Amino acid sequence: IAKECVQAGYWYLKGDLQQTPNLEVNRDKTTVENFLVKLGFSKQMTQALNAAESDYKATATPFELKNCLGHLRSLLDHVHLEAGRSIAKAAALNSPTDWDTATAFLRKQDFMTTQQEKFARGLHGLLSDEGVHALTTEREFARLLRNMVIEYGVMFLTMLDKKGVRI
Repeated sequence: IAKECVQAGYWYLKGDLQQTPNLEVNRDKTTVENFLVKLGFSKQMTQALNAAESDYKATATPFELKNCLGHLRSLLDHVHLEAGRSIAKAAALNSPTDWDTATAFLRKQDFMTTQQEKFARGLHGLLSDEGVHALTTEREFARLLRNMVIEYGVMFLTMLDKKGVRI
């Protein structure tokens, strides 16, 4: 009986934590939105973030959570692509044509470290596997990846801002 009580407590806490909004991440989402505007990213970037948030709700179906991750992957794709193109244009270099070349370009131009590039590629891979290639997405993956994209956005956009990048 004691073991079952512990297990029941675990399941209750797990369910409660998955439904509770993370206030710090929600504040950081606003920070990402502000940076996107401040740095001059296209309006579609903020719209993609808000579309992901619209699909990420307590009553979301696994299909809505999949859509959420799709929007977040698109946001990650285009943040790197728009930043890479802007940096290339300012330096009179060949412009990246997709996420992969933009990410490599940002690393080669010292706008991210090797470890940051590896992290971004890993995050992109998880978003692809769980939100694009999968038929549906589980809430645990949606929550984790949503939070990671927002926090990555804060880090990456802060780095761009400190280097004076404007899109």
